[in-house]
Amino acid sequence: MWSGGTSSVWASEALIGVVLWSTLVIVGVVAYLAASAFAMRFRNVIRARRYSSYEATWEPLLLEVMAGSLPISDLLNTVTPRSSRHFLRFLVRYARLLVGNDNLTITDIAAPVLPGILGDLQARSASRRALAVQTLATLGIDEHGARIARALDDPSPLVSMVAARSLAGSHHPEYIVRVLSNLHRYSEWNSRFLASMLASLGVEVAPALRSFLLTEGNPIDRAVAAEALGLLTDPVAGDIAVKVLTGSPNRELAAALLRLLRTVGGPEHVSIVRTYASGRDHTLRALALSALGTIGDASDIEVLELGMFDADPWVAINAARALLEAGGRERLHEIAQSELPQSTLAQEMIAGGVT
Repeated sequence: MWSGGTSSVWASEALIGVVLWSTLVIVGVVAYLAASAFAMRFRNVIRARRYSSYEATWEPLLLEVMAGSLPISDLLNTVTPRSSRHFLRFLVRYARLLVGNDNLTITDIAAPVLPGILGDLQARSASRRALAVQTLATLGIDEHGARIARALDDPSPLVSMVAARSLAGSHHPEYIVRVLSNLHRYSEWNSRFLASMLASLGVEVAPALRSFLLTEGNPIDRAVAAEALGLLTDPVAGDIAVKVLTGSPNRELAAALLRLLRTVGGPEHVSIVRTYASGRDHTLRALALSALGTIGDASDIEVLELGMFDADPWVAINAARALLEAGGRERLHEIAQSELPQSTLAQEMIAGGVT
C-alpha cells in the first residue's frame, strides 16, 4: 500500500528551494542597500571636496573685495553656472555675520547671481522653495521683497512662515497686512514668538495691528496682534483693547487684551478691567487683578486685598503682587502678621519670594 513518501520528499525539496531563494533575495537587497549607501557616501565626499575647492578660491578673493583692493567682477568671474547656488550659500554665511557697508558689499556681489534661483520659488519641493525665499531675503530683500511677500501665500505653511520671518527680520513694515492675512496658518507656532515677529517690524506697524485687532476674525490671531502691541508699548492700543473687551471676546483674546492693558493702559481704561476682576473665569480674574495693580487707584486696594482670599491660588498670587505694586505694602504687612491663611503669601510677597 502507498505510504505517501514521495510527496514528503517533494515537500522537503520545495521548502529548501523557498528558503534558498528567500536567502538570495535578502542577500541581494542587503547588497543593493550597501552599494547605495556607499555610492551616496562617495557622492557626498566628492561634492564636499568640490565645494571646499570652490570656497578655497572664493574666500581670499572675497576678502580682497571687502578690503576694496579687488573689483567685484574678478570674484564673479570665478563663479560658474554649476557653482552659483553654492556661491550664494557661501555669501549667506557672510551676510549673517556682517553689518553696515560690509553687508551692503555682500548684497552687491550677490545681485547678479540671485536671478538664477528665482525659478526655485516655483519648485515642487517645499524645502527648496523655502531655501530660495531665505536666500533672497538675506541677500536681496530690497530688490526681491515683493517676490518674498508673494511667498506668504505659498501652499506650504513652512514656506509661508519662512517668508514671514524673513520680512519681519528685514524691517519692511509695508508688508504687515500681507503677514497678518496669513497669521492663521502659523497656529502651530508659539504665540509669543509670533507676537515678537510682528513687533520686530517696528512701531510703524502699530496702526495695522490695531485695525486687525478691531476687525472680527480669528480670536487667536487677534490675540497675537494684541501681544505684539504690548511689546511695542503702543499707547493708543489701550482704547482699542477696551472696545474689544466690551464685546465679551473669547478667553484667549480677553486674556491678551488684559495683558495689553497692564502694559499700556491708564486710569481711563480701569472700569472694564474691574468688571473682569470680579468675573467667573479664574484666569481672566487673575489677569484683571494684575492689571489693576498698575492702572488702578486707591479705591482698588480693597478689591486686590479680597483677591488674595480667592479660592484659586493663581488669582490669589496675582492679587497679592498687584496689591504690592498698587502701594498696599502696609496692608500686606498687616496680613503677614495676622493669623489668616493668607499670611504666608503676604510674607513671601513682601520678602520677594514670589516673582
